Amino acid sequence: MDSHGNPKLILYKFRWVVLICFTLSLVSIGMLGCTCTTTASLVKEIYNLSVFGSNLANFAYSIMYIPGNFISIFVLRRYGVKISIVIGALLFITGA
Repeated sequence: MDSHGNPKLILYKFRWVVLICFTLSLVSIGMLGCTCTTTASLVKEIYNLSVFGSNLANFAYSIMYIPGNFISIFVLRRYGVKISIVIGALLFITGA
């Protein structure tokens, strides 16, 4: 506590490592989404899919965003930032 009775703020240097990991994961997710959008016409031709089938990866991301958000908030509160980033990165790698 400081002299006014407020909690003292302690800043750790490790927070930058966590911030960089989080930022890199968001950038990679965005890059994967852009890649799926631009290659949809090629995938459609190569695998003889419909337009819906070729855009299914983007639809799945959009559909799963809301329930995944609630799950990620639960994991973040229960297990902390480190575990939630690791789980998210592993799920992203599996999905990619």
